[in-house]
This record gives sequence, structure tokens and C-alpha cells, in this order.
Amino acid sequence: MLTSPPATPVHDCDYIRYVSILYVFPIPLGMLPLVVRVFALYGNNKYVIAFFSITWLSVLGACVAMPIGTVGKSIGTTKYCYQIISHLAQALSSFCPLVHDSLIFVATSWAFMKHSYSHVSFKNTLRVMVFGRELPSFSRCMLRDGQVYYA
Repeated sequence: MLTSPPATPVHDCDYIRYVSILYVFPIPLGMLPLVVRVFALYGNNKYVIAFFSITWLSVLGACVAMPIGTVGKSIGTTKYCYQIISHLAQALSSFCPLVHDSLIFVATSWAFMKHSYSHVSFKNTLRVMVFGRELPSFSRCMLRDGQVYYA
């Protein structure tokens, strides 16, 4: 079990678990526009859409593990509580979004590279995927937006 150092003056330590339920919403919902972007780029490929739907659902499941693995413990007879998060919940809720974001980044970069104006070579592939060279301006903007999000 991993404890976080700050203690909070809460009368009932179960409130910590109730507040940790809010963790389920921001991360998966923040990733949903990126999944929709992949759907738009690979609209005709049902396997890619199914794969990224499953990876997004795995992120949602990993974020659900956080409130399940979170417990509030009281400090003696005081009104202060501290949070205990299980290692599994912490690992799942950090590893799954990282893998999902990496896969999204590679998939969108690959799709933009396929639609660039350059001929296919290793050097040109790196130029397009990293710098957005020889891409239309909207595609370059979308690629840079994904790079900023991933960074």
C-alpha cells in the first residue's frame, strides 16, 4: 500500500473514496476527442476503430480501478485522514493512459504521413511525422496539436 503524505481534516474518512470517484471522468473523457480523431483518420478501417475503442475502454476500466483501490484511513482519534492507494490501482491508472496516448500519437502521425506530399523514404517519414513537413496546413496543425498533447 502506498500512502500520500498530506492529511486532510475530514470527519468521515469514507469521503476520500467518494471524492476519488471523480477520477473516473476527466482522463477518459479527455482522451475521447483523440479517439474521435483516429476514427476520422481511419474511418474505413473497422479493425483500427475496434482496436482504439477497446484501448479507450481499457483506460476507462483502469480509471475505475482508482476509486476501488483507494481507502481513507484516520489518524488516531483526530479528524484527519490520509489516502491509501493500492499499487495495482496506481499502476493501472498511470500505465494504461500512457500506452493509449502513445498508440494514438503513433496512429495519427502515421495517418498524416500517409497523406503527405512526399515520397516514402525513412528520411521523409521522419520529417513528416516529427516536423509536419510537406503536410497540408490543417493536417500539420492537427499533428502539432497531438504532439503538444502527448508532450
